[in-house]
Amino acid sequence: MRKVAVVVLVLAACGFSVWALQAMGVVDFTGVVLNRLQRVPAFADHVAIYRLGLSRNVEIEQALAELEKELSMAEAERLRLESERKALADAWAELERERAALAEERRQLEREWQGLYDAREVEENIARLVTLYEQMRPEQLAEVLAGLEDALVIQMLFQMDERRAAALLGALPADRAARLSRMVAGEGR
Repeated sequence: MRKVAVVVLVLAACGFSVWALQAMGVVDFTGVVLNRLQRVPAFADHVAIYRLGLSRNVEIEQALAELEKELSMAEAERLRLESERKALADAWAELERERAALAEERRQLEREWQGLYDAREVEENIARLVTLYEQMRPEQLAEVLAGLEDALVIQMLFQMDERRAAALLGALPADRAARLSRMVAGEGR
């Protein structure tokens, strides 16, 4: 019984050693075993099928490795494209903000320009009125100016010749002439 146990133990140790050497790739017992089994007619077909399966397994593993590599490259490309898309979206948002700011600035400039244009037009109209009014006698002009606002009369006085402005103030009622004089001096604003 002892001899049987020793034989079993030795066989187990040999089997484990063969398996370990095979697993580490030191020795390839698969080829040796398959060659011996193929010589036995009952196992020949099975060995041929097994070898075909092994060769297909290698091809499949190579194809899987290729697919993994392609998948890894595709994932890297997807991440790059996603990063690029985000950068483009951020740049687009910044451009939209700048466009909105420029549009607001343009509207502001158009309002300012319109205000300047309107002011220039008013100045030109007042200058034409002054040219027209300077042709009138101060008494006639005083009657016309009686219906105008003080601010407009003051603008016209500034554009008139000093003698003509003085004559006009002299022709106006005393209280209005005094009020206009105070406004010109800066007291009545």
